[in-house]
Amino acid sequence: STPPEPPADMVRRKPVVWRGTNRVIRVEGSVDAVNVALQLAFIAIFIVVLWLVAISTSTLSAINERELRRRRGDLEALTALAEQIERTDDSSSVARTLLDAAVTTYGFPRGVVLASSEGHLPVLASYGLEEDLARRPGRPGPSLVVAQAHESKGTVLVRGLDAEADPWLARLLPGAINLVVVPLSAEGRSLG
Repeated sequence: STPPEPPADMVRRKPVVWRGTNRVIRVEGSVDAVNVALQLAFIAIFIVVLWLVAISTSTLSAINERELRRRRGDLEALTALAEQIERTDDSSSVARTLLDAAVTTYGFPRGVVLASSEGHLPVLASYGLEEDLARRPGRPGPSLVVAQAHESKGTVLVRGLDAEADPWLARLLPGAINLVVVPLSAEGRSLG
């Protein structure tokens, strides 16, 4: 007599081998298509994640390199400005050199350097102003945004000038938007 047939789930089948680029999946015994599909999905996800990490790393590296180049450019511009100021003799030449360096380095369309003299702000240098206004800027008056910059002892960013709070500065820079107000100080005193 012949032995009884084993149940179908216990039948030993030939091992199935799948070879990929770096991984071999060996399934012995009962081949379950779901398990193979899950392992293939795992490999696909692993490859996608690996590519995303590689792309992210290269992108962040490029951003970092661009930032380093920008900082190097700023440092070179600052060094050139210090050398030019070293060669100047009077305050109006220093103001002109300072304004020229800021306009050249950052591409500002207009700019003024104001001196602080007992609360009034006479123009020492200007760039991009109307010729008539640059020659005769009018009687300087106090400025709210300049006072803010002096009080904070730091740069103040202003979206626009208020004609009531800064009438003289608003007339000097009509329609000005996105202003950068930087106080000039030496030995703890505000100079402009």
